[in-house]
Amino acid sequence: KEKGITSIITESNENAPNLDLADKHYIVERGMDKPGEIALKEDVDAVIPLIGIDKPLVDVGLLKDKLESENGIPVVAAGYDCAKLAADKYQTKELLLENDIKTPLFRKIDEKYNYNRPELWEYIQYLPDAIKNEQFYIPWMTSQYEKALAENYRRILKHGRTNNIKALNQKGNHQK
Repeated sequence: KEKGITSIITESNENAPNLDLADKHYIVERGMDKPGEIALKEDVDAVIPLIGIDKPLVDVGLLKDKLESENGIPVVAAGYDCAKLAADKYQTKELLLENDIKTPLFRKIDEKYNYNRPELWEYIQYLPDAIKNEQFYIPWMTSQYEKALAENYRRILKHGRTNNIKALNQKGNHQK
């Protein structure tokens, strides 16, 4: 207040420790609709979101675009397009490649593992193709646990693995 700044917090947690730090606070449901309404009601000069999770950042981007374009209220955050790109790791990596920016190997996983089919785990190739045949661990055979690891590895080598989850999910039960 000494500097002519009045702070207003919108928070979904009524027990949040930051509530006492503001000159005024509102308890709101999650999302950006209420904070946007309050920013307009309070006739604020700017909005500074303090949220750092991918999905909510996209919502903050929508709020930013709306408040800035329709009301001239600056919001210190990435706009919708930027936040959406940052929240989509696959799209981000594609953009990096399109612009000749080095990025680690990656692959889009369109199909999900069927958790009702536990017998499939050993058929799934979890590593990128470039290193799929590397062995990162050698069992010592000093305990039952190590022997079980060695047996799992032997079975994997025998039948191989694939990253085609869709085909695995469609197959019948595998013989072990």
